[in-house]
Amino acid sequence: MAALWLASLLAVWPVGNFPLNDDWAFARSVKHLLETGSYQPTEWAAMPLFTQTLGGALFCLPTGFSFNALRCWTLVLSAAGIVFTYLASRYVHPSRTVAVLAALTLAFNPIYYALSCTFMTDVTFTGLMMGSALFLFRNLQGGANGDLVAGALLALAAVLCRQLGLAIPLSFALCVLWTRGLRAGGWARAIAPLLLCIGGLMAYQLWLKAMGRLPLSYDKMNLRVYWVLSDPQLLLTGLSKHLKIGALHLGWFAVPLSILLLPAIQTA
Repeated sequence: MAALWLASLLAVWPVGNFPLNDDWAFARSVKHLLETGSYQPTEWAAMPLFTQTLGGALFCLPTGFSFNALRCWTLVLSAAGIVFTYLASRYVHPSRTVAVLAALTLAFNPIYYALSCTFMTDVTFTGLMMGSALFLFRNLQGGANGDLVAGALLALAAVLCRQLGLAIPLSFALCVLWTRGLRAGGWARAIAPLLLCIGGLMAYQLWLKAMGRLPLSYDKMNLRVYWVLSDPQLLLTGLSKHLKIGALHLGWFAVPLSILLLPAIQTA
């Protein structure tokens, strides 16, 4: 699986010291951090971008700033997302074939694959999200505290890349409460990762506001979210629209895996 993915990258050869898509704007934050030692997200970034910037800066340290180094960071997180998808699939299904196909379905998804060769945040977020989901799922199955800590920290890293990462600890909390209820310690285990992620995101926002560096687009996005959540009619309309679009995309993207599982679905 890894060899196939690497062979495809050699064929594409994503090398070149130039930006792709919108990653020039995200790269500016990395360049500013390397040159001045201070963190300054780009003005129109609507996501935290913190994890992305630190990771990009780390990969630029050996040779200096370049878009090639930034792409290496994304490719590493892309590979991690593929491996985490494989491991998570093995947990929920005994077939190695299903797990391999699930991982390759993500790896060669046209959006995921193309963005893996850029410095866009989508792939970084997906890699962190899948890692968090894997460890939190392991905790649901076995209850190991190490899995809970690892899952919570990866969820925090995902949230500090894109706010949508809050869906991970929220889903975990609902699963814990659904399966274990409110018995001794259950509620604390359920909400601990969620509180960590919410607290981390709020601390990040307050830190940027205190320095006067919170992007205008970030505040606009927050206000838009609060506005939609405060109006039930807008919320229901938006959910109806986006659930349909999401289901359509998910259906097409999952076609390779769906074909493999079709006989089992029909039998059930």
